[in-house]
Amino acid sequence: MVDLEESNLQEFVKAVKGLNFKPKIPVPLEDFTDKGKRESWVKEKGMMVFSLFDPRNPYFLLDVFVIEPFDFNKEYKAKREMKSGKVKIPLISLDHLVKMKEKAGRPQDISDVFYLKKIEGEWQNEK
Repeated sequence: MVDLEESNLQEFVKAVKGLNFKPKIPVPLEDFTDKGKRESWVKEKGMMVFSLFDPRNPYFLLDVFVIEPFDFNKEYKAKREMKSGKVKIPLISLDHLVKMKEKAGRPQDISDVFYLKKIEGEWQNEK
C-alpha cells in the first residue's frame, strides 16, 4: 500500500525506477502518479492494483492499489514493522491484509487467504 498523495507517489516512482521495475501494462510508470488516470483505470477497466515486475525476475510482481481500499492514515497507525538490515518496512496488519484479499477475490488472493489463515492459526497455536 502506498499513500496516494502526489508527492509521495513521485517518490515511489523514483524508488521503483531505481529498482528497474516496469509496469505490467503498456503505460509509462509516471502515469501512476496521475489521479485522473488511476480513476479512469478503475472506472473503465475495473483495475484495483497497478502491477510492476522486475525484468530480471519476471515472476516477481509488486501490486500497488490504485485507490485506497481503506483509511491509509488509520491503518498506518496500526502497522507492524519488519527490519531488513537498517531499513524498517511498515506492514499492514494480517487481519486487514486478509480482508483486502477477500474483497479482491482474484484466484491468487483466494489462495493467499487460505495460506495466511493457516499461518495465523499456526502462530496462535505456538502462543
